[in-house]
Amino acid sequence: MDSVTLSAISLGILMILLAVGVPIAFCFSGALLFMILVGEVSMKGMMMWGLQQILSPALLCIPLFIYAGALMSDSGIAKRLLEFVDIFVGRVKGGLGYVATVASAIIGAISGSAFTGVAATGNILIPEMEKRGYPRPFATALVTVSSILGVLIPPSTR
Repeated sequence: MDSVTLSAISLGILMILLAVGVPIAFCFSGALLFMILVGEVSMKGMMMWGLQQILSPALLCIPLFIYAGALMSDSGIAKRLLEFVDIFVGRVKGGLGYVATVASAIIGAISGSAFTGVAATGNILIPEMEKRGYPRPFATALVTVSSILGVLIPPSTR
């Protein structure tokens, strides 16, 4: 069996297991088991590739950025930043949405990561937006999408 067919079937197994509701670790394990049993893939090679991916500096910084965002949120820095931005754009109709976007841009410029923006502003902005009448799905989507600005403003992690 060629590698393209093997990859396609393995991906299909992964998607089916995810759709059925199997926990993610078992979904990936099932797809990997198929590749080992049917394909020419060695367990040692897959373990070495996995370890190499875990030790990647780009992936290693993501949990640290999330921690930095949670630290900013818990220490009150993010709340003060949101209040500062609210002074400038909060009076406009839909101003809290602008606050979410501008605050995420500022946090993204500081850290360079989209994850930091969600971790720092999400648990403050989403309840506040619900309190002011925004639907929860809209508030969640707005905070999540505006956090992508962290990737667009240098220095970013990608």
